[in-house]
Amino acid sequence: MQIDYTLKEKDYLNFQLYHVSTNENVAKQRRNTQIIVGLVVLILGVFFLIFGDKWEGIYLLTGAIPVYYLCGFYARWLYRFTIRKHVSNTYSKNTPRQVKLSILDDTIEYYERGLSSKYKFEELQSIVNIRKYIFFKFNETSFIILPKRELSDENYVSTYIQNYAQKYNIPFRDKIKWKWR
Repeated sequence: MQIDYTLKEKDYLNFQLYHVSTNENVAKQRRNTQIIVGLVVLILGVFFLIFGDKWEGIYLLTGAIPVYYLCGFYARWLYRFTIRKHVSNTYSKNTPRQVKLSILDDTIEYYERGLSSKYKFEELQSIVNIRKYIFFKFNETSFIILPKRELSDENYVSTYIQNYAQKYNIPFRDKIKWKWR
C-alpha cells in the first residue's frame, strides 16, 4: 500500500499536543504546579487570618479552591500556547511537506523532502489511532504522522494497519475520543 499525502503545520501541532498529553512527566509537572499554587494561596490565607486582616485571610481561604481549578485551565492554555509557538517557529517555513508512505510486507518506507527512512515492523513500538490521525511510534524521537483527511478510505487503511499490528504483535491503541486537556 502506498499513500501520498501532505503534512501541514496543524498536523505537527496536533501530534505535539498528543505527545505531550501522553507524557507522564508533563502530566506530573502540571499536577504538581496546580497543587503548589493552591497550597500557596491556602497558606497565605491562613497567614493573613492569624497575623493580618481577618477579611483578607477569609478571602484567600475561600479563593484557594477556585485558584486550584483555574490553575489547571491556565496550565492547559499555557502548554497549548507554548507548543503552538514552538511548532510555528520550527515548521512554518517548511510546510506543507509532501510525504510518501509505503507499507510493504515487512517494512514501512517513508519519503519526505528527498530523505527516506526504512523501518521494519518489528521496530515499531506502537501505533496510535486518534480521531483525525494515525501515529506510528518507533522510539521516543521517531514518529510518522498519517492524517486521515488525506486518505480516500480511512476505515480501510485503519483496518489494514490494524491487521499488520496484530500480525507483528505491535500495540495498537485506539483513542478515537482523545482531546487535548
